[in-house]
Amino acid sequence: MDKVNVGLRSPEALNLDGHFNFRDDVFVHDKKARVKLLKFIKKNDEDICWILGDSFMEFNLNYVQHYLNIYNKKAIFMSLGGSSVYYSYMRFLNIENDIKPYHTMLVGISSAQRHFFNHYHVHGFASVNTARKRKPTKRFMEAVQLYYEELFDFDENYNTINAVVDSFKRRAESRTKHTVFIPTLTKYEALDNEPPLYHTVMNKWYKSNHKGKRPPLTPNHWIDDKEFTKSFLKHYNSKFENWKKESI
Repeated sequence: MDKVNVGLRSPEALNLDGHFNFRDDVFVHDKKARVKLLKFIKKNDEDICWILGDSFMEFNLNYVQHYLNIYNKKAIFMSLGGSSVYYSYMRFLNIENDIKPYHTMLVGISSAQRHFFNHYHVHGFASVNTARKRKPTKRFMEAVQLYYEELFDFDENYNTINAVVDSFKRRAESRTKHTVFIPTLTKYEALDNEPPLYHTVMNKWYKSNHKGKRPPLTPNHWIDDKEFTKSFLKHYNSKFENWKKESI
């Protein structure tokens, strides 16, 4: 894998040339976005790769670009940092009918404790992430806190999300068998309890042996370290073999 640049934060600085960037919180019922998307699909149809998930899938500066290069794919990024499993599933349902059997797909399944409420992605009591430029009201935050204090039950939530993941996986794989699912932060029975990306490969490096300092990270958490790269590829290479191109 080529060395990636560290410290890039703005969309303009990201290497998105040749790919379709749907990062913003815009669903494809938006007419202008829909037209652009269909033009991109028509131009790159045989090489399309749909990418959904949280920040581990949001940019192509790391392993994503590595596999796009190997298999000569043109990505449609519909991932969003901090987003929930449910949000990614809704994104998938928006584009489900546009996915063809010879397309490829990469899906990052995020934490079970993230929730999608209208325009807001909520992580726990006080952390709210939104791609749209709007701030949650004080009343909204009070309601969120009350929800977690009085109504939230982790076991119930985990069972519900497992059902979503199971449906997500079955429907995605029915559209194209060239689909890779990677849990990013939470284990899911629907994914055969495969250890998440972060805990499987990253945690060892993220705690770091660099004199107590955390190693440098790219925008979507890639650790710029040769040994980390080697470990990641060893664990995940086999999953991407189903991206191999088939005759149309």
